[in-house]
Amino acid sequence: MSELPSDAKEGEAIGGGGTVAEGNNTDAPSIQPQTTKPPPTKLIPSGVVCLRGNLVQETRDDTAVYRITGLWSMGLDQILADPENKLALCSDFEYEHKTESSSGETSASVPAVTFPPSGTYIGSFTVNNAGVKTKVEEQDVVLNFVENNEGFYNVEGKGSNMYGKYTISGTLSTEGVITIYRHYTSLVAQPTKTNKAKKKESVP
Repeated sequence: MSELPSDAKEGEAIGGGGTVAEGNNTDAPSIQPQTTKPPPTKLIPSGVVCLRGNLVQETRDDTAVYRITGLWSMGLDQILADPENKLALCSDFEYEHKTESSSGETSASVPAVTFPPSGTYIGSFTVNNAGVKTKVEEQDVVLNFVENNEGFYNVEGKGSNMYGKYTISGTLSTEGVITIYRHYTSLVAQPTKTNKAKKKESVP
């Protein structure tokens, strides 16, 4: 650390133009936090587990409930090609979030809830194996909605299920259409099937 010149007073800084600025100058501009909004998250057309549906607000037993329902598949292209799932290549999923008061009670009268609501969601999805549907519960799902520079929202989050842990990325449009992806960070080994006639399952 360099020492102050002998003719400089403590609490002063020497400017390059020969002026002296006081260290406690209250007129100095304050540093403002960066408010630049991020660009929209790019959608991945195929090759990544994709969930696409609608986010709506409902009232159930005097409780504000935010529900996401739709279809999931092994790629966005499969959902867009058959949005009504007539070919049965997609399966159903749902997420749900309830607002909570400071006392821990859920109520539709909870004030000032930002929409879309970030936080913890519960949910599940179905897996269709040869016409047999199995419900898989989601765990520790967190969704965060961040407004982007084009006026809609990026979605970030994480979660886990019987197949492993994953991160979440995607978007929420101004019309309430949500498109998110599961990026698995760790996979849980599934039991080996002895019946060789059954095809190997993909991780949903």
